[in-house]
Amino acid sequence: MKELLYKLAGWHDCDFRTYRLAWEKFGGSVCTHPDVIAFLNNRNHLDLKFKCKIKSGEVVASLYHHNHQLSLLDKAFPFVFDDILLPASYDATFFLPCKSKRLSPLLQENVGNALYTRRLKHKVAYIKESFSPKTIRKRNGELNRFLRNGGAVRSVAAFSDKALSDIYIRLFNARWQGKLRCWPEDNLLETLAAFRHLLFGSVLLFNGEPCAFDLIFKAECPQWIYFDDINGGYDADIFPHGAGSLLLWQNIQDAQAICTRQRKTLIFSLGAFLKGWEYKQQWCDIYPSGRVIGG
Repeated sequence: MKELLYKLAGWHDCDFRTYRLAWEKFGGSVCTHPDVIAFLNNRNHLDLKFKCKIKSGEVVASLYHHNHQLSLLDKAFPFVFDDILLPASYDATFFLPCKSKRLSPLLQENVGNALYTRRLKHKVAYIKESFSPKTIRKRNGELNRFLRNGGAVRSVAAFSDKALSDIYIRLFNARWQGKLRCWPEDNLLETLAAFRHLLFGSVLLFNGEPCAFDLIFKAECPQWIYFDDINGGYDADIFPHGAGSLLLWQNIQDAQAICTRQRKTLIFSLGAFLKGWEYKQQWCDIYPSGRVIGG
């Protein structure tokens, strides 16, 4: 029955190469990046299926699914499926026979059977397109004071996989104090080694000691660069004056600079917006996620 729904909706069977070409042309989020879904597919033996939408002989959209689910979430690895952005031409319209409650708001004009309303539970937080001059002065002042008084910023490229893994686990646990569980060390190391080409961001140090680090992946296409801030940590015992906010501001500035140089749109996700995470509103615009109806 499901396969019939795909055919009726105009989806054709395709292979992973077709999906990759569609993603490289139209873009998507980090969780739908071909390398990410291939990694999770191979790691968990999912046997993913791929479909494409064709118009005038050209692929205009593509999707993957596992048992008709778009989320491939595996809590043992640091990839989240809070914002599922499938590769699609801006003017492509289609129905999705797959299940999802986490469709990206950027697909709202594409998917004919998705409901987007703030009444639904699931929402996603995107960094604001711009900040007020007052906010910029305030944040830059805080960062400059940090740097003048023993602080330093180091690119993730300056650290080995093992060093980043150790820093991340220590700072994550210092921040969350057991309220959230960090990923297993072996899995984190495996991910860092496999996805260096997608890794982005900096580590903050105070008096030579790492005090804040967020794990961020970026996914690039011709139109935009998508930054996915998975989660992170900071140690208030090392630097008690908002190291997490300083780091986020640094990473936002660096992401903006890259997009400006390449003349691409910035999409910077802080992930799901849930009760208790209201702090994200000072940084982000909040959008409803799409829920597939009849998938």
